[in-house]
Amino acid sequence: MRNEYKLLLPCLLCCILFSCVSSDKYKELVQVKDYLEQENQRLKDGDEENRNLRAQIRKNQAEASKAEAEFAELNASFNSLNRNYQDLANRYNQLIADNKQIGTGSANEKQYWEENLAKKQLELEDKERQLQTLRYTLEQRDKRIAELLQLLRAKEGN
Repeated sequence: MRNEYKLLLPCLLCCILFSCVSSDKYKELVQVKDYLEQENQRLKDGDEENRNLRAQIRKNQAEASKAEAEFAELNASFNSLNRNYQDLANRYNQLIADNKQIGTGSANEKQYWEENLAKKQLELEDKERQLQTLRYTLEQRDKRIAELLQLLRAKEGN
């Protein structure tokens, strides 16, 4: 039994000596652990920010698509009004030409054509105002689309 104690005591001492970690090594491991925890938290924060930015990009893309659709609609409306304006201007010019030819007609006919011309001129002025309003609206939409596209490109660049 004494031999067993003699062997057990050195084994026990070896285990105790080899199982200890130096304080420098322990401090180093604690620093590494703290650094890794901070890095993990930073990555989690970055991941959340990334999700938020992606959501913002999707929102901006949806707004840009909506603005482009609205622009296309306004452009079609503008083209239609422009065709109407051209037609009305042609009719107006024709009425002026007809009015010059009728200059020798009776006073009643002359009055009729003057009233008709005045009505057409009012219609023409109204159409011109509508056209100007649409041009202004179209320019504003163009500016807004350009701003949205620039914002979208800036977001995608990040």
